[in-house]
Amino acid sequence: MIFLVGTHHERQHNGLGSLTNNANKDFIEYIKKVAIQKQIDLIAEEFSEEALKKSKASESTLKIIAENLGINHLFCDPNEQERQKLGIPASTDLRQRLKLLKPLTIADIRANERKLEEERKKYHGIREKFWLKKIIGSSATNIIFVCGIDHLPSFENLLNQNSIEVLVAKEKF
Repeated sequence: MIFLVGTHHERQHNGLGSLTNNANKDFIEYIKKVAIQKQIDLIAEEFSEEALKKSKASESTLKIIAENLGINHLFCDPNEQERQKLGIPASTDLRQRLKLLKPLTIADIRANERKLEEERKKYHGIREKFWLKKIIGSSATNIIFVCGIDHLPSFENLLNQNSIEVLVAKEKF
């Protein structure tokens, strides 16, 4: 069984743009509670060690929870080298491809970010299949998988298509 939890990524680390442990306390307590109640043997996440370094973080919130509970942890998002092999362009390449204008106003910044996010979404399916392979490669039976909120419907669908029992435990954190 996979228990899906949707979140904003700032909850997943202690680096740039992250939430403090006090602000993140409800998320941490929720994950612990589900892990204990559902006898979770793997906490997996849409995150990578490379992403940790890029956000200047020293730890993954979920990895710390897993270690404290004696549960396995798995980063599932592809790193830069794996993304290249999968055909997923880097953000800088997407920005060049989209020919985004130098923003002059806050509205320009928001418009650029919307365009960039729409382009990134085109590669969600590839990343989600990568996550699935990593999860299947583990021998875990009860898994909490934490991903961005926008992945919940499509990743749940992919798991269902592969006859994997799934429950959206929490849609938004």
